[in-house]
Amino acid sequence: MEVLKGKLTGNMTDNGYVYVKLATGIEIPCLPTFAFPIIFRPNKNWINKYKDNFYAIVTTEENNDERHLLIGLVPLVTKEFPENTLDGSHYILTEKFQVWIDDKENKFIVKPLEDGEILLGDENVTEPLVLGNKMESLWKELISVLEGMTFTNSAGTTLVSNNITAISALKEKFNTTLSKKNKTK
Repeated sequence: MEVLKGKLTGNMTDNGYVYVKLATGIEIPCLPTFAFPIIFRPNKNWINKYKDNFYAIVTTEENNDERHLLIGLVPLVTKEFPENTLDGSHYILTEKFQVWIDDKENKFIVKPLEDGEILLGDENVTEPLVLGNKMESLWKELISVLEGMTFTNSAGTTLVSNNITAISALKEKFNTTLSKKNKTK
């Protein structure tokens, strides 16, 4: 079995074979057969969107030199795959999401390419995520409004609330609620 390198052309057969253009200029249909732990069968949209970001690794089926197999895609150095981030990383690229697992930097990045939904935990989660900086800003604004409130009692109007010190102290506690590691946009 010979291993060949080629480029994805963007063409596919109706039964899922992906066309690869070899260095010789010949285009051959190849059955995608990626090995575990990656279970992946690209569709026409994926091929058209990302064909220029990879080169294809092709071989033939054992005892059948007529049946070509697409056994791997190797990322080219592009903006999607900067050269210094390829080592020790795992990258999942679908039509609508990019998932980057960087073991070297201990990071997990999920980037919806469209208006996708990200669920943390499992598919049944219902609690919405909060934008920490925005929430901190809103709470501090609310505390400022409370600090400025005046009250009327039998002696007349007071300048500030009796518990203004406790209210003001809350402002300093908000930075402790923000994650030092996890971020969102």
